[in-house]
Amino acid sequence: MKKLLLILLISLSYIASAGQLDDNIQKLKASNSCEGCNLQGANLRGQYLNGANLSGADLLGAILSRVFLSNADLSGANLIRADITRANLREANFSEANLSQAELMKTSLSGANLQKANLMGADLTDASLFGAILVRANLSHADLSGANLRWTSIGETDLSHSNLSGADLSYATLIEVDLTGANLKETIFCNTTTSWGVDNSGC
Repeated sequence: MKKLLLILLISLSYIASAGQLDDNIQKLKASNSCEGCNLQGANLRGQYLNGANLSGADLLGAILSRVFLSNADLSGANLIRADITRANLREANFSEANLSQAELMKTSLSGANLQKANLMGADLTDASLFGAILVRANLSHADLSGANLRWTSIGETDLSHSNLSGADLSYATLIEVDLTGANLKETIFCNTTTSWGVDNSGC
């Protein structure tokens, strides 16, 4: 009897959570805002959410592939293991957001604010971070192979054990960056301002 009651309670809890998630998705679509909302596992693939307010939202494991979130506010949001491949995140605010192990392959983050963001283990293969702010971000063990990092601001940033093979860091600023164990094979440094001076080795 106790076992049946436990199963019933778990089922009711799941139904309530699913209902809340659906309500929050509808709220976001209707108002373009869902600050601090629970959107865990939400499927927002291909949605037009430019300028949306998702600050502090929980998007753990959410599907955001091909989504349009340019100029959106995702500061402090939880995006752990989210699928954000081929998305448009231009000039979005991800300050202090948690993007660890997120999939961001071929995603545009041009001009995005990623200050103090956690991107540990994130996959940013062939992503565009042109002019992005990565100051004090955690990119340890991240895959940035083939990424466009031209004109980025990277300071006091953890890039230890990251993969920067084939990445373009032309005109970027790298000051007090931890590159311990990083893969710099065929990384392009051209007019790159670094702690060791202007690097033109890749011009």
